[in-house]
Amino acid sequence: MESLEPYLDKFSESGKRILENALNETRRRNQHFISPEHILYALIEEEADLFNSTMQDLSVDPNSVRLALEKRLENSCRYIGQGFRIAPETTEIFKFSMDRARSQGRRVIEASDILYVMTRDKQSLLNDNLQSHDNHSCALNANRISMEDKQSHFLSQLQTTSSNFLTQFSLQELVKKNNSPFGLFHSIGSVGGGMSGGDSEQTTHNKHESFACRIESKDSNNFNEAEFISSLRKDVEDSINQSRLKITRTDSQNSSSFRFEYKKGKMEGQIDISGEMKDRYYELKAILVEKSGWKIK
Repeated sequence: MESLEPYLDKFSESGKRILENALNETRRRNQHFISPEHILYALIEEEADLFNSTMQDLSVDPNSVRLALEKRLENSCRYIGQGFRIAPETTEIFKFSMDRARSQGRRVIEASDILYVMTRDKQSLLNDNLQSHDNHSCALNANRISMEDKQSHFLSQLQTTSSNFLTQFSLQELVKKNNSPFGLFHSIGSVGGGMSGGDSEQTTHNKHESFACRIESKDSNNFNEAEFISSLRKDVEDSINQSRLKITRTDSQNSSSFRFEYKKGKMEGQIDISGEMKDRYYELKAILVEKSGWKIK
């Protein structure tokens, strides 16, 4: 195989990042063979905040997983030939990840689907580390949570963590796909970031993006800000509904900003989008926050 193209339509943006990161890593190591360890490496790299907070919640040192993973990667199989190969075990992970996605009414694989499957794979390095930790904890604390309970809690966290809406949201894509006639734009730059964290009671995910657009019209006064923001508002509302989230509150304090609050199960979220005219360009900002609560009994 020389390209990931046949796989890409089966993955969401987060899933594609995992796949591409794994391929880049196996190429960097001159192995050209995508094993489950390369997939786990990519998950840790691309979903570091979720991975670290989850391991900490389970009282497992994330560094111990990384060290064990590095040892396995050093001894990973090497493919000699054109292109690269995907290990049969990796193909199985993708198959079960797709099964999970479809069971939840989705057509593409998210990064969380892959992580979910790998925690249930008894042969995976991640499972080995969790079992090792569980044996140690048993000697220290007779009342500790069982390994099965820990995994159930871990999987529950993946299911109740950030929504598809937050994971897939892109301010730049929102503007590009907007079909309103209220202004034509060329991107002149974008910035984005996010973080997540939590404790045994609650986890919080934040995502913030800014996007600057140059107005094509010679007369910037021709740009109708209020109608453009209103059009974006409708697009965001549609996206929230398509993600099967329940909108609980809407707010538009002025013509250049709006807010949606939404929820699903124990998860509650909020998105704020605001715009500001600056000389010959228009700047948009988006802030998303989601909180998911859970308790260990």
